[in-house]
Amino acid sequence: MFQRQTERIKRGKAQARRGDDAEPQFQPDSLVAGASVVAAIVEAENSLEIEVHDNKDELKTKLKEILREKSDVFNSKKS
Repeated sequence: MFQRQTERIKRGKAQARRGDDAEPQFQPDSLVAGASVVAAIVEAENSLEIEVHDNKDELKTKLKEILREKSDVFNSKKS
């Protein structure tokens, strides 16, 4: 969980450095509606990709912990 929060913070800082969250100074009215819909779609896709990545990392961590526990149990019975 801590690792997941750390990754989100790192991504947020990287986006801020790149200016991903900055909006243009001027947008014609005809482009605003279409651009906002596209931006919402892109943001949703990015959010899903981030969530999938975070879930994958979390599952890997849980799997490693379980394998470590099973290994410890196996090694303790072996001795």
